[in-house]
Amino acid sequence: MHPLWGGLYCTDAVTPIMGRTYEVAKGSAEAAMAGATRLLEGRVREVYALCRPSGHHAGPRVFGGYCYFNNTATAAEMLSAHGTVAILDIDYHHGNGTQEFFAERKDVLTCSIHGDPSNEYPYFWGYANERGIGQARGTNLNLPLALGSGDDAYLAALDRAIRALRRFKPAFLIIGAGFDTHADDPIGGLKLTTAVYHELGRRLAALSYPTLICQEGGYNLDVLGQCVHTFLTGFTAGRQAT
Repeated sequence: MHPLWGGLYCTDAVTPIMGRTYEVAKGSAEAAMAGATRLLEGRVREVYALCRPSGHHAGPRVFGGYCYFNNTATAAEMLSAHGTVAILDIDYHHGNGTQEFFAERKDVLTCSIHGDPSNEYPYFWGYANERGIGQARGTNLNLPLALGSGDDAYLAALDRAIRALRRFKPAFLIIGAGFDTHADDPIGGLKLTTAVYHELGRRLAALSYPTLICQEGGYNLDVLGQCVHTFLTGFTAGRQAT
């Protein structure tokens, strides 16, 4: 809660509320919920939810970064009634809202690979020493990367996140799949190639958890579709290999 204003506040002054904002944001959250429902039905083991707008900056007390409802957190809340949940956020920006929702929950592991918040939004969250609160200590993992980091640094961070996921052994995995990590994204600061998303998808699929993939960021429409396609192709290949 902001010490001056109290109540809910927006962490980004350019997050607008317009005529259809509620309708569109609600639909995005409902897409994630529909994906969670498909996993619970047991007929599929992976679902991709094309969520727009993104959701990971929306928390229990704040919204911002063009996020209004937290799509991955909503899905995680549904799934957590049926087993433990891990959320891996691979968007360029730290998922501060997701972290805050589950900071005191030991049944939900939150991991985020993102640009160093010393230089990047959301600035006040996302540091490596944020590990969870109280009984949930150790169930949050932040892996900030330096400006300009490329494929090798990202894959090394991903391997650290995968080791944490294996230790936690979740019943369900949710991936917040942001593609503003691409070298050509206008608001990102990493230098990932399109090709590396195939490897990201392959490594995550090899975990073999029932998985919900929720779209997060990605703002260069000339490359976004190819990034998503490459990631999902890699994920499918990884599933087929297990």
